[in-house]
Amino acid sequence: MLEYSRETFFQKDEQFFITLNSGKNFQIHTHDFIEIVYIFKGSAVQRIGDTEYHVKKGTLLFINCGQTHSFTSPKQFSYYNLMLSPEFISDQLVNSGNLYEILSLSMFEDFQLAQKNNRPLAELPGEVIPEMDVLFAALYRELIGNNPGRTILIRSYLTAILIHIFRCLCKPDEPVITPMLLQYIEEHCSERLTLQSLAKKCFYHPSYLSRMFHELQGQTLTEYITQVRIKKAMMLLKNTVLPVEDIRVSCGIGDKTFFYKKFREETGYSPAEYRKMIKK
Repeated sequence: MLEYSRETFFQKDEQFFITLNSGKNFQIHTHDFIEIVYIFKGSAVQRIGDTEYHVKKGTLLFINCGQTHSFTSPKQFSYYNLMLSPEFISDQLVNSGNLYEILSLSMFEDFQLAQKNNRPLAELPGEVIPEMDVLFAALYRELIGNNPGRTILIRSYLTAILIHIFRCLCKPDEPVITPMLLQYIEEHCSERLTLQSLAKKCFYHPSYLSRMFHELQGQTLTEYITQVRIKKAMMLLKNTVLPVEDIRVSCGIGDKTFFYKKFREETGYSPAEYRKMIKK
């Protein structure tokens, strides 16, 4: 199986690249970057992992880092392959003024949810397809050329493409902080969790994640993580005979004084008092 790395395609100091491909088949392969595939002409069968998807003009496919996939088609078909480094959204686009709110919503959160539901693709509305054709062609032309001002145009075309994809994937009535992020914190609370690591994990900009988390949850991200850890400690005190110190460490709290302070704030008891009380 072929394995592609970003160094094969990305130019120096860039975090994205685009290719225009034509053919009937593309053998199974994997890579260390994200692919957004746009079917430009014809139809094909895309195999991602063990699942096959029938795609046609106007279909968008999202291939995550490390996923295996391939194309087969009885006839010639063409597609653009937009390759992004995982750091691209948070490191580059969120600094562009009014686009901050739009781009920080992170289509990749919706993309990951789509993959979990075995639907790592989207069909563009018919009225959007002609415009997307033009944008992909313009982006491709600027990337392979060397015209003055190309950097500005490349960023503009890429931003327009991503906004159309966001509109296709994102549902404005859904909360920005998804249950997937909260579940991840609960499942990994024993590990070292920081704003930066969580933002990178779900492709949010750190400052945006911090602000939206507080607005939607009514507490800071740090407060929520501590609360989850204390609740885990309460569960372990109730259901196990582990020493308090072992429980503290297993809950991801390194500071003993901090642990006892927060535990008492949450329960009104010290850990030992709490265990004694619930065992009565």
